[in-house]
Amino acid sequence: MHAILGVSDSTTEKYIMALSQKAKTETEILDSLLDSDFPANAETRTFAHQLFERFATKKQAQVSAYRQREEELLAKRRKNESYSLVKEDLEESSSGEDDPAQLKLFRDLEKIKNQRTEQE
Repeated sequence: MHAILGVSDSTTEKYIMALSQKAKTETEILDSLLDSDFPANAETRTFAHQLFERFATKKQAQVSAYRQREEELLAKRRKNESYSLVKEDLEESSSGEDDPAQLKLFRDLEKIKNQRTEQE
């Protein structure tokens, strides 16, 4: 910035950073710099390009991380919505025969329930 304007101060730097962070294109940055009395030359165009490269990549990384998280949540939601209740066929379960695997599962669930009750 000093090479282009001949001056460099923190207020101008903050202003240029804010312009760069808001801009969606390199041209927007260049137009803002030209509106702020930067000279219309190759150095200013190069400076605008550097600003865009520096701030656009950060912005894209933030947006892509947010977008990725959003898509993960949507995928989980779709998966959860695909689940439904299982209806038990009463005729099959009333045959009098107990499934050993099912009995073990119920015993294990009772143990977990009892452990939680004891911890409270």
